[in-house]
Parts: sequence; structure tokens; C-alpha cells
Amino acid sequence: MLTKLLELCRKVRNNAYYVKRGAINWSSFPFDVRPLAVSVQVDDFSILKISGMNEGKLTLEMASRMAEETTDPQMDDAEIDRLISDAETIITGLMKAVDTAGDSVLYRLDRESVNVVEFHDTSRMVQGIVVSFFVVY
Repeated sequence: MLTKLLELCRKVRNNAYYVKRGAINWSSFPFDVRPLAVSVQVDDFSILKISGMNEGKLTLEMASRMAEETTDPQMDDAEIDRLISDAETIITGLMKAVDTAGDSVLYRLDRESVNVVEFHDTSRMVQGIVVSFFVVY
């Protein structure tokens, strides 16, 4: 499932995103080289369940550089909207994804559990979103 999720992240906007499994230090990330980045993290998951499927909570941290053309940097709502749209594309792709045997990668993605939080740091000129969701696999 994680392999497919990473693949979907890379495909968004024709490989525009730097994709990493694990945390990214946004304060030192080279946005001048890669203007978009996504960190894929597993916050909580189960293994070896005797009955039922495994489940987990996934988080995507998606970030971009804030525009530097202004003396008073503000969050770019249009860019935040693009990040949200990219997250929707990734999550929808994961819901439809199948493995090499043709079986669904997920049993269920709880659409009601999808949460998005905006973040920004004008001192580092970084803005983005954190998207968390619950899956059964």
C-alpha cells in the first residue's frame, strides 16, 4: 500500500513533487531546486490481526515555497488550493489502486476521517498542508 501511495505522489503534476517516506525538515529543504515536496508518514498502524484487516492512519505533508516578491509575505490561497487538489488526486488514486494481482490495495479509506490543516512559516518562506486519513488494508 505504501509503495503505491509513494508512486501516486510522484505522478502528481508530472513528477513535480519531491517525495520522501518519512519526515522532511522544511526549514532546510531546497525549494529552489524542487518547488514542491510531499512527506508520507504512517502515524499509527496495526499488524498481525487475527481477525479482520490491518488499519492505519496516514499523513501527507505537502509544502511549497512562498512567493518572495513581497515585503509582507502572505499565504498564497491559489497554491494552497492546488496542494489540496493534488491531495485529492493522490487519495482518489489510492482508493482505486490495485496490486499486481489485480486486487485492491485498500479495503477501505474512511472519507469522513480525512482532515486537512494549513501551515506556513514566513521566516522560512514555506507554506503547505497536512492531510491525515484512516485506511483499512
